Amino acid sequence: MRALKVLLISAGVVLAFASSAPAETNSRPDGTDHPYVGMFVGDFSSTHPGLEAGCPGTLISAAVFLTAAHCIDGRPERQAVPLFVTFDSEWSYPGSPSDLHAVATYDWNPLFDAPGFGTRHDNAVLTLEGPVSGIAPAGLAAPGVLEELRATGALFDSVGYGMQGFDRGDGPPQPIGNPPVSGLWQRRAATSRFAALTPDTLHLLTEDAIDLGGNCYADSGSPHLLGGTDVVAATSSWIDSMCEALSASPRVDSADARAFLGGFVSLP
Repeated sequence: MRALKVLLISAGVVLAFASSAPAETNSRPDGTDHPYVGMFVGDFSSTHPGLEAGCPGTLISAAVFLTAAHCIDGRPERQAVPLFVTFDSEWSYPGSPSDLHAVATYDWNPLFDAPGFGTRHDNAVLTLEGPVSGIAPAGLAAPGVLEELRATGALFDSVGYGMQGFDRGDGPPQPIGNPPVSGLWQRRAATSRFAALTPDTLHLLTEDAIDLGGNCYADSGSPHLLGGTDVVAATSSWIDSMCEALSASPRVDSADARAFLGGFVSLP
């Protein structure tokens, strides 16, 4: 049995390897299965004209998009330009998504204290200039639901646009489907399993050796959904260094998260 790695790092970090190698992964193209999962984009770099990927997230009301605080806080290049949200299931860079919704304002949880494994309040919302038509928003988990699932080994659907994992052959591990290298940002889904729960954090088992999967680099802000539903339980924040063992994500049903999110959407 392989030992589980417990070094967790931000899912928003993208490792810049020179190439990627094809390999079987535990995620699948999402297509139209989760249309309310998208990502925000903007022209973040003067040396790369055009729109670039920010972070994934979830439409949780007609005009409110949930993502991770560390995707905005401490990112002056993202705060300095207009932001847009797209729900395209895939798009290529250079180029622009076809479906764009302008962001009017953004806010992050005031309790967010800076990146680090101990951060429990890594959530933010982007308020759009107008409602999104044709996409039904996802819901938010009600208080107590995750406690009820604690002993069941419940499954979760993890949906994002990031890397698909690592190929571990000869030499250093090589990223699979690395969007900043390939230029293809594709919404993909994987199945994760309940591992542990704290008052603020949902821990998921993503071990590929037992046919599970989960989010990886560039997936920060993307949702962990109650399996087979459109209900967000937590948002991706931290993963193990090889995206193959554990994830730790802030719950949306904690008292602090609800105090923040309740200022923008109706809560269950």
